[in-house]
Amino acid sequence: MKKENWIYLLAFLCGVIIINLLGRDVWVNSSLLNRYNLMALSFREIEHEEYLVQILLLRFRTVAGLWVIAQVVPKKVVVVGFAGGISLMLGSIMTMFIIINGMWGILFFLSALLPQGIFYGMAYRLWSNITRNDEKVAITALILMLTVVGCTCEAYISPVLIENVIKF
Repeated sequence: MKKENWIYLLAFLCGVIIINLLGRDVWVNSSLLNRYNLMALSFREIEHEEYLVQILLLRFRTVAGLWVIAQVVPKKVVVVGFAGGISLMLGSIMTMFIIINGMWGILFFLSALLPQGIFYGMAYRLWSNITRNDEKVAITALILMLTVVGCTCEAYISPVLIENVIKF
């Protein structure tokens, strides 16, 4: 196993441990991920188009921020640091979902993560593997397209998935 994979695994486990150390009562009573807030999210008053614009702005700020940081800091450090941070957040969020909703939390977690996570993951993987200058323009265009498709999935498909999981 490569060193980076160990870092991602340890970051994920740290996210799980941190949430468990803080205790169940903290998350059940004050979490953004409780059943009431998930239902409010799935039945929100905001239109899908407006939500899509908000997601696009947020995601492209992240992409632009990573690009700027990668110009100053060695790309390997940025790639490992960003993926480690994502692993930590995924471990934390999954644990909160499970603490609040029991084993149904895994289903809530997956419905909140998929399908946009697949497209974001592919875009990130492509970005982390760009090595040659002649590939940069074509791969950058593909990364931007994958990000737009991921944002569209997050705005239109994820709320429906969460709504169906809540009804189930």
